[in-house]
Amino acid sequence: MNKIATLLALFTLASQNALAADKAAATKPLKKETSKELIDADTKIVLKAVASHYEKLGNWEAAFVQETFSTGLGTSSANEGRLTFLVPNKFRFSILSPEKSDFISNGKNAWYIQYPKGKQKGAYVRHFTDLSKIELDRYLVLLRGFKSAELKDEKKLSSNFLLKGSTKGESFSLEIQPKNAAEITKITMEFKRGVLHPQTAILEDAVGNTTTIRIHSVQNIADPEAENIQLRLRPDHPKDAKVERF
Repeated sequence: MNKIATLLALFTLASQNALAADKAAATKPLKKETSKELIDADTKIVLKAVASHYEKLGNWEAAFVQETFSTGLGTSSANEGRLTFLVPNKFRFSILSPEKSDFISNGKNAWYIQYPKGKQKGAYVRHFTDLSKIELDRYLVLLRGFKSAELKDEKKLSSNFLLKGSTKGESFSLEIQPKNAAEITKITMEFKRGVLHPQTAILEDAVGNTTTIRIHSVQNIADPEAENIQLRLRPDHPKDAKVERF
């Protein structure tokens, strides 16, 4: 399994080759909304704190370490990378070492680029021209959180996600579980009070893999229109890359 596959699932549709159990679960009707399924008071506080942190953070870039553990295979791997995010939906998420891959969106198109033989040789590119097919708005929660406006519609939010917020000392966390069948089954974001960016994101998928992303060296992007920033939002794969369009 490619080490970025779990993260890619945040931005792409659920795999058409999902496990039979996932397909069966997807066919079950959702429970009718009840008061017990609405967002509890502690979670509301955490949601507001997360929204406030992201709104103050705005445009940002960071380095990260991504560790993936496969329960089925009993193996683990680690990669280093960098991310860039511009409000509301432009980003670059790059795995730099030891593997190499990029996932880029300029808000209109998206590209997932794999470099099986290194950056200077043949690459495989998946070019998405219809962003509605990969549900970016749904999965950008990792880079921008929930918007304050979204929190006002509690019924809609709770109908799409199971949410659980908790606090411990100077830290707080938010667990997000999509109610509809998805390759990613749970996202946990951990924050420290007084620090705007998430410290850690933990992603769990339907086949038992757990990916932990530890974020560090965060910087605010003062000028999102700067040439060096805009260049990051353009695919820079070799000309001989194999491109598949969706």
